[in-house]
Amino acid sequence: VQASPSLSKRALIRKAPAAIHYPAKNSSIVVLGSDSDSKDGLNPHLVIIDELHAFHERHRPMVEKLSTGGAARRQPLQLMITTAGDNESLLWIEEKQYAAGVLDGAVNGRVVDDTYFAFIACIDDEDDPFNEACWPKANPNYEISVKPEYLRNQANEAKHKPTVRNSFLRYHCNRIVSSTEQMITQEDWNKGKRTLSLEEGMVGYGAIDVGRTNDFFAISAVFPFHDAKGEIDHYELISKSWCCKDGSLNVGIEPFRSWISRGLLTCHEGDSVNFEEIYTEIAAWDRIYDIATWAFDESWAAVIGQHLVDKMGLKVFKFPQNAKKYNPIIQQFTTDLSAGRIVHGNDELLSWQAGNLMAKKDNEDRQMPGKRTKHLKVDGMVAVLMAFGECLFAQQKATGSLYVV
Repeated sequence: VQASPSLSKRALIRKAPAAIHYPAKNSSIVVLGSDSDSKDGLNPHLVIIDELHAFHERHRPMVEKLSTGGAARRQPLQLMITTAGDNESLLWIEEKQYAAGVLDGAVNGRVVDDTYFAFIACIDDEDDPFNEACWPKANPNYEISVKPEYLRNQANEAKHKPTVRNSFLRYHCNRIVSSTEQMITQEDWNKGKRTLSLEEGMVGYGAIDVGRTNDFFAISAVFPFHDAKGEIDHYELISKSWCCKDGSLNVGIEPFRSWISRGLLTCHEGDSVNFEEIYTEIAAWDRIYDIATWAFDESWAAVIGQHLVDKMGLKVFKFPQNAKKYNPIIQQFTTDLSAGRIVHGNDELLSWQAGNLMAKKDNEDRQMPGKRTKHLKVDGMVAVLMAFGECLFAQQKATGSLYVV
């Protein structure tokens, strides 16, 4: 406006709040802050949200008010522009999943929404981010405003500097990344998306992670597959999680609400999970497969472990929750995951928990599972690591106090 004599005759600049006002139509272009308290009563014709990946859960009320504020308009328009986020960018994840569903709708009818236009430019999950042939996928202006030589320099630095790798993947490949504290990278986890090949009667090892009222209750099992020489070829994982409706976990927000409605996450009424239903699920797994042992944390699940022994006749394994116990298990699990020897079948709920898993270290630099915030659950993956540990111990023919019958 200041640079244009024509516009400056028609529009006024206001500093507080920052806005460009057009008196002829009593309209304004306004910059909004990140709080939602002052957004009630807005009637926007156009809303532009830039870098959605940077919006956190606390911004959800503001985004919802802006989205619904144009209901009285005949043709409200909302634009969202963003690069990829990380596993904590929940609003961005939800929007990207919906956008992908709309784009996929023309093929299989997954989501049909003719009012929604989506354009996603990113490399595919199976692409090598350092393969130049893949770069145009994520850079539509490749060789015009985005120069190949610049990307080559960035890629070369990313290869040799782990701290730069996430930035390259995120800003130049438009791929979701993991935070630097995460135990499992998205790239390594994607290597296990292959279809499960489990059969009845297969030997596996189970584990139970007892969540409190704000966590999941999870059971997981790991099945070792052997090659013709009897060596471990790969492992396959299954997992199931429960939550309760009236606990401190808000199951009414995303992504929990969608997972519950789709049956991926089971939600029990009240402020605790129904143990009888979980016992039934454990018994079903034991009937279908040959679950050799069930690991549990004696501090939180002693009663459950005793029930599995006394009432169900199962073998259980006390698993102390400390870094000394977990460290060799985590090292082997992440090594096998990177080598593509961990197959999870692209379980959506488990994949989310894997992305939330962070390494919590003791004073001797040994790792055990942790999480950054209470909203980001990891219980299914904790059970996976416990069960994977049983596989390793079984291979080493572990005996003695490790096992309790």
